[in-house]
Parts: sequence; C-alpha cells; structure tokens
Amino acid sequence: MYVYELDPHTRAYVCQGIHTKPFSIDRPFTADIDFEGLDEM
Repeated sequence: MYVYELDPHTRAYVCQGIHTKPFSIDRPFTADIDFEGLDEM
C-alpha cells in the first residue's frame, strides 16, 4: 500500500512510504492496516 500525505507548503501529495506488512497510521485519522487474507478476496 502506498501512503501519501499532503505537503502544506507545496499543496501536493508526497509519498510517505510503501508498506507490505501490517502497519499503523495516525494522520489524518488512526488506522491499523493488516494485509492477511487479502489474497483470498
């Protein structure tokens, strides 16, 4: 999953990371992302 964040100075989105394992974010809201079972969809 690609995670982007809005840069307030340039008003453009910049990549903050590429995740392939479970991870948590706290902006703009708190979320825990787990990819387990995704390939079964």
